[in-house]
Amino acid sequence: MISIRPATIDDGPAYRRLRERIDGESDTWGADPGERYVSDEEAQTFLQSVLAEPNSRLLLVEEGGGAVGFLLAVAGKWRRARHAVSVDVGILASHCGRGLGERCFIELEDWARAQGIRRLELFVRESNQRARRLYEKRGFEIEGIRRGSLRIGNDYFNEVWMAKLL
Repeated sequence: MISIRPATIDDGPAYRRLRERIDGESDTWGADPGERYVSDEEAQTFLQSVLAEPNSRLLLVEEGGGAVGFLLAVAGKWRRARHAVSVDVGILASHCGRGLGERCFIELEDWARAQGIRRLELFVRESNQRARRLYEKRGFEIEGIRRGSLRIGNDYFNEVWMAKLL
């Protein structure tokens, strides 16, 4: 059975392993495999910083006791931007197409409204049509294109900046 829950302080190692697996499965991310967190301690420190912020949240998608996806929402640092969160979402390839991303966004939006958050924003690789369809279905709109913002090997790719006002 699939469950979605807020991360706890003990989830650092599981989150690191999940991100490492997702980074290795796809080239639509900004990080190469093994580049994001080099140790459980580094992931734990990051998770502590997320949990310390009332307007930030990490949701874990689990099946059979193991993490298969996540949604991370990080609030703006300054008071003038605390109403906005940057969103990052990833689901293992084996679990894509099962509605898990949409379920995460529904949970995120409920939480965000309760926190007084007004804006959700994200970047997505321009060619990642599956993700873009999900974001558009959830009400995100394109605000701009970051031309050549990702470099994979010798090729450059655009990212689409999308946002949703709650």
